[in-house]
Order: sequence, then structure tokens, then C-alpha cells
Amino acid sequence: MTPIAYFKLQAKNLNRDIKTQFFNEEEDLLDYKPRFFDVNDIVVTYDLDERDPKFKTLGKAQWIIAVILGLKSWNELIHSDPVSLELYKLMFEHQNEITPDEWDDMFIIRTMEGNVIVLDEPSEKLEYYKLQLETLKEPWAMPSMGHGHLLEKETDPKLN
Repeated sequence: MTPIAYFKLQAKNLNRDIKTQFFNEEEDLLDYKPRFFDVNDIVVTYDLDERDPKFKTLGKAQWIIAVILGLKSWNELIHSDPVSLELYKLMFEHQNEITPDEWDDMFIIRTMEGNVIVLDEPSEKLEYYKLQLETLKEPWAMPSMGHGHLLEKETDPKLN
């Protein structure tokens, strides 16, 4: 699946999850019955207005996907170069392992000598990110202290 097709699917999945909105009388608040995303967490993290009619549109879901990736708009995402799109796809897929709040500082590296290296090129960032994912597989690796916005996949094969 191409990165663009992947992000379109994620936006549709997020939109489906948002549309599960219901009023939870027990807790006296809006709630969700999502399959893919932690919608409550997304609403709080990005200070979204759940009561806005535009909140339940595909366009808003697309914008949210872009914002999770640290971009300003869906348009910026879909017009990114192929290497950046590959990086964004990996970041999105693995956001529960390396969380969005870790991404900002991830590409600023301090060497043993105390020098600071800033990875600017998409190809450098992609290779470094892949290296970080490989490192997480090591038994000594420290798990992320944060969390992403994806729900854990169900074990029922019909849901995956």
C-alpha cells in the first residue's frame, strides 16, 4: 500500500471512530466506541471541539492525521516527497513505540564529544528512525514513557 493510500485509510478509520460518538449519561460527557484510535485522547491532546459539526467530517479527520505527524495540513502531508512520506508512514505505524511527543527532539543528536547534530534531510531522518526502531527490539531497550493515539489491535481476525 502506498503511503498516500495508507493515510487515506487512516483518515477514514479515524472518521469512522469519531462517528461512534455518543452521550455517556453515566459520566455526563461525550464518549466513543472506537476500533482504531483513542479518540478521547486525540480530543484532549489537540484541544478539539467535539461539538463542532465539522468534527465528524472526513476533512477534519484528514487534518488530525496530519497534525499528529506534526504537519499543518493534509495538503502538506499528501504533497510531501516520497522519502518523507515513507518516514511519516513509519512514524504513524509505530507511534505507540516511539510516540509523537518524542518526535520533535528525536532528530537532534548529541555525540559522545558533546557535539550536536541536527538531521534535516528526509533521507537522514528515515535512516535514523529505522535504526531507532531496530534498537527497540533489543532486550535492553527502554520502552517509551508516552503513548500514541492508536488502539491495540484486536485478536479477532475479522477486526484486522
